[in-house]
Amino acid sequence: MQRNLSLISLSQPVEGYISPGMEVTFDIIFHPMSINPDIRYERLACHIEDADPLLLTLSGMCIEQVPLKDVIHFFTSVRGKEMRQLTISNKTNSTWLLKPIIDGEYWSGPESISIPPNQNHHYELTYQPLVMTPEPTKHQGSIFFPLPDGSGLLYNLLGTAEPPKQAGSVQQEIPCKTHHTELLAVKNWLKRPQRFKVIREVTKPEKLDRSVLLDGMDYIDVPALSKREYKLKFYSFKECSISAKITFRNEQTGEYLFYIVQIKFVPSGVIGTIELKTQVRKSVSHMLTIDNPLPSPVTVTTAINVPDISLPATFILGAQSMGNCMFEFLPLRVGDSTGKLTLSSSELGVYQYELHLVATPPALERAVHFTTNLGGSHQQQCRFISYAKGRTEYACKIDSNDFHVEKSINVASAGSSGTEASIEVTFEPSHLGDTQAILTISSPTGGPFVIKAGATANISFKNVFGQITQFNFSVDNSAFMLKANSESIKPRKTYNIAITYDTKQADPSTAKVGKLVVTSQGSARSSGGISWTYYLKGVPHS
Repeated sequence: MQRNLSLISLSQPVEGYISPGMEVTFDIIFHPMSINPDIRYERLACHIEDADPLLLTLSGMCIEQVPLKDVIHFFTSVRGKEMRQLTISNKTNSTWLLKPIIDGEYWSGPESISIPPNQNHHYELTYQPLVMTPEPTKHQGSIFFPLPDGSGLLYNLLGTAEPPKQAGSVQQEIPCKTHHTELLAVKNWLKRPQRFKVIREVTKPEKLDRSVLLDGMDYIDVPALSKREYKLKFYSFKECSISAKITFRNEQTGEYLFYIVQIKFVPSGVIGTIELKTQVRKSVSHMLTIDNPLPSPVTVTTAINVPDISLPATFILGAQSMGNCMFEFLPLRVGDSTGKLTLSSSELGVYQYELHLVATPPALERAVHFTTNLGGSHQQQCRFISYAKGRTEYACKIDSNDFHVEKSINVASAGSSGTEASIEVTFEPSHLGDTQAILTISSPTGGPFVIKAGATANISFKNVFGQITQFNFSVDNSAFMLKANSESIKPRKTYNIAITYDTKQADPSTAKVGKLVVTSQGSARSSGGISWTYYLKGVPHS
């Protein structure tokens, strides 16, 4: 039987056999594509073996479909989805196989549905717009369900695509003075490449401080139906919090996506470690370089917790330039120590550096030569530089009986370049020939005083003032115990400060260290508020 029809189709069977006395039913489906009051097909032939063809003439009419009164409204953000269910009722005794016709770029649904006899079916229609609908425009569409009885169901569709929701949010805590890069995924939802202009808008605070950097490329190109990562860079000199909206906009279509970014800059901690090594009483310098990106000069304040470091209390960084801070390490005692250097500015925040300091034993001073006859004597002044910050008593010892020197010498407080002092040495030889000796000048504040566990050490302290003075004693480590916390000492007299190393807190494997601080009390400017420091070292009893 012929089947090449544009408006009429023939269901099964198309060909076959028929026994005598039987009947075969052919289903003919009429599916017009446009309104026409007279659609006709003449002489449709059914060919029969050994017989003349049977001819059939078909006629039909296509009328305008009346839509349902209700309009289905869809609301969603652009590139979002909204789904609605349409109920189709089959009140016949046969199964329906429906193929809905959807008109509208942004609506979609299943290509076909099957509805059993006398049952309802829920058809799910999806609205997913790719462009926004500025007021008062709407997206328009329709869906038509052709029914087997020649009728149909027509629904009109209206869609509203609102501005997009945020593509994501970023919340980060970043240390100050640390470069950070955040990756933002930029997705292209179209089947063609898109170029997006990047708009970086700070929402909080109202005006971004110039000490905070928020930067990145101004444009990004994304291939069709793919995504790329945008690098957003952050940096801040000081603690603060910022909120920003990062928008990626297609300048041709006006479509966009955006991220909300919230960044909290927290204290940076230690920026770096500085290691310095030198001999006792020999200075070594180090220079720090700091960048000032601001258009105006800034003042930086310094702080240090190591007494052997000298640096300016403040210094100024020029506008939009690099500035230097020079400091000096001048140790007075042998040993290793650590400290912290802090540079602070209200505009640039805080810079912290860890210090690792090593002081090695000093070299011998230049030799002093004496010449005299046996039975005679020769006096010379031996000079040295004192760097002690307070008035200091130095003990003098010489390892030869042919040389004579005072037991101690008092030296005034030293300035930044030190104070020169001298002591007279007398050479009275007891034999002919050359004699060599070493003169050692040391301060009792240099320490450390070694105390064994369970033992008591007496540290000799002299009241150098001309009146009776009250002195307070304190230690910074509970492993060392004082017999008395204060004492009134007569003028020019010596007092022994008794200190015990507690066996309960002693560690048999390592030594413990501490400091004894002696502070004077008095109303006179010459005697009040002056302190002396003695270094302690507790060792195991064995």
